[in-house]
Amino acid sequence: MTAAFEVFMQQYRMTGSEKADGYSRDAFLGLDDEEKETVFGLLLNELPFSAEWLFFLDREKAIAVAKVEETRLRRDAYAHAYMIQEQLLRHTGELVYQRHMLEDYPHYAAYLKPHLISAVGRTPQNSDTSAFLRQVILTDADEHAVARAAWVLSSGLPVRDKETRDRLIDGVRSMAGKTIALAQFDGTAQLLEIQFATGERQLVAAQQVAPEKIAFGLYDTETVALVATPGGPLLVLDQAFYRPAIGATVAELLDEGDSSRFRLLHAGKLVFELVYEAKFGTGLHPYNRSREDIDFYFWLKGKVTDPAFYQAYTREIICLEQRAALARH
Repeated sequence: MTAAFEVFMQQYRMTGSEKADGYSRDAFLGLDDEEKETVFGLLLNELPFSAEWLFFLDREKAIAVAKVEETRLRRDAYAHAYMIQEQLLRHTGELVYQRHMLEDYPHYAAYLKPHLISAVGRTPQNSDTSAFLRQVILTDADEHAVARAAWVLSSGLPVRDKETRDRLIDGVRSMAGKTIALAQFDGTAQLLEIQFATGERQLVAAQQVAPEKIAFGLYDTETVALVATPGGPLLVLDQAFYRPAIGATVAELLDEGDSSRFRLLHAGKLVFELVYEAKFGTGLHPYNRSREDIDFYFWLKGKVTDPAFYQAYTREIICLEQRAALARH
């Protein structure tokens, strides 16, 4: 009997909170082939909680077992099927298991939903997960699930504290159901359409949208935009939202040769950072010649401390659908 097997059996027989702590790696490192077979069989009795260690012992065998169990446990409100789905996705790369996680969410008991959301956060992030997390924030009545969704959605931000989470929730909810079109900061040829419920964005030719249907705001790239809302200016920073505040928000800009580094801070904490190709000279529009005309981040740096900026960007949002409806009447 190896030392690893002794450790495994000791942990396998634990109960209560000690059992809930799970297994340690030294319970598996050093097992001989016969012991691995025995341990694999014992762990089958603890699925789905033991899924991670089944894959650690024998990936191919675990995939076959896990696929059967995943089918059996799906839609069971108390079955923790997401544990198996997460491991199947990790070891097969098949995004169908991520889709199953998102589809199964409504069927889970409320106390398990935050755990499923955390598991989703450990899978590759994409437009589907972004739309899922936004829908949780918009529609779920459970504050724990909403808080966890905001936490995962803010994973790309340097600071992930309660204040950041609350600002993100406010931003998502303030833009619920809205699809808007924004003009480019330095250019007139293309508009950016943003569907806030899903986070989907697309560039469209400016002539496809009537001028009166363009929302008050600006975009620099498909991932960075500024929108006027009834609650004041709202920045779209990749998949996250940030609402700047006078006296709390400060922007820094450092030119580094051919590139510039933009940093956005809230109460001294870094919210967003971006390195981009330095912008000098003449912009996309022939009349845009000063840096403030062609460099969105240089312009924004001067605005976030200006009370007039907050006043100008505090106004009602009329989304594309609403404007279309108004036009018909």
